[in-house]
Amino acid sequence: GLTVMYTFRLLYYLLFGEYNFLSLNLINDLGLKMIKSMLMLVLLIIMSGSMLMWLMLSTPYFICLPKLMKLMTLLVSFIGGYLGIQMSLMNLSYELFSMKMMSLSLFFSSMLNLPFISTFGMNWFMIFFSKKNYENLDQGWFEFIGSQNIFNKLMNYSFFMQVLHKNNFNFFLVMMVIWIILLIII
Repeated sequence: GLTVMYTFRLLYYLLFGEYNFLSLNLINDLGLKMIKSMLMLVLLIIMSGSMLMWLMLSTPYFICLPKLMKLMTLLVSFIGGYLGIQMSLMNLSYELFSMKMMSLSLFFSSMLNLPFISTFGMNWFMIFFSKKNYENLDQGWFEFIGSQNIFNKLMNYSFFMQVLHKNNFNFFLVMMVIWIILLIII
């Protein structure tokens, strides 16, 4: 029933209903790359769902409902569709009363909860510790030990390993030449 309600409401919005959101919202949906990829995803979901069903259920089940249960299914679907149409008639972007008198609303909300008193200590300590963190770690030793130094160390180790492998290869070539000379002499 809820699925049918959502489907009818969506169809009503798309086909029959007028656009009752704010006019600044973006309506354009012509990204062909996005539409093609979504179409491929839908096809893959349908195919993989059917394959998963055939793998999990080796024999398909036949469901035989009595007349009352069939009528109840149809009744729930129609009630869901009716509720979907009724929900689509609601106005979704009406103007709030508190937005007309914003300064008065802010004053009353601050008087009720007293956020200036209750959050000053927490905010001040966080800002103070973040300042100390910036001074000591970000602009201090942490920058030297951190990312750039790790990068430089890795570059030096990589260069050292290249030199070792190059020397190993040169040693192998020298040994091969000596072996060939020994074979020719003997």
